[in-house]
Amino acid sequence: MLARLEQRYGASDGGFARRTHALRRAIRERTESPEQRRRDRTAVLEIDRLFAFDPEIYGTPTLTQERMAESLKRVRTGLLTQTAGDKLHALIPVAVAPRIAHIRAPSPLAVHEVFTADERAGESVRERLLDDLHARMQRMLDDLNREIAPAVDPFRRPNPLRVGAGVATPV
Repeated sequence: MLARLEQRYGASDGGFARRTHALRRAIRERTESPEQRRRDRTAVLEIDRLFAFDPEIYGTPTLTQERMAESLKRVRTGLLTQTAGDKLHALIPVAVAPRIAHIRAPSPLAVHEVFTADERAGESVRERLLDDLHARMQRMLDDLNREIAPAVDPFRRPNPLRVGAGVATPV
């Protein structure tokens, strides 16, 4: 869909947001027919909606209850916009189930020791500290996910949005 619209209105450089913004502007400026303008703007909205399904999140073999609810809310919010109730539903978050916060913190980094030992350390030390922090935080998240898996896994369902699961690739 995106390639077809860019073929008609011209492709632009940059990320997805820049490309769709350029398409909206081109549709507004270059389309004479109100009906064609409406169809093309609807197509850009659909492209935006489909692009919101991040393959990293929605490409997993199963979906959690929270992801399914998020997907349904996105579809509902994108398609049902006529009544005041629809608009209110789009603004107010609706919980799928009671929330329980599981909070963990990794052990602290001794940043002061690294920078006082070598005042000229610079960017390489910052990179190393950030990599270490990222690894510690990822370990904590992995541990937390293993800890809550028995409570979450019974609600997982096969992911029909996964590429290769018999569903066509959206864009």
